[in-house]
Amino acid sequence: MAKMLYEGKAKKVFETENPNEVIIYYKDDATAMNGLKKGTIADKGIMNNTITSFFFDLLAKHGITRSKSSAIVKRCVKKSVSSPWK
Repeated sequence: MAKMLYEGKAKKVFETENPNEVIIYYKDDATAMNGLKKGTIADKGIMNNTITSFFFDLLAKHGITRSKSSAIVKRCVKKSVSSPWK
């Protein structure tokens, strides 16, 4: 399993064999009222990935590229898969 570089409220970031790429796993976790209310929204991570990918693609179409590092953005759809990038 790849080394996790970062974990926040909405995502986990993992290293890859390529030092210029990372894997971003978006979580289904949700919070409200500064963390007083916590829960899970089914497929929220998939939607976050879809929205993020859309905007990166839109920026690229207008000549605005990502920094020197690129992100491989994938989301595990099957809950039973142990590693988030399969």
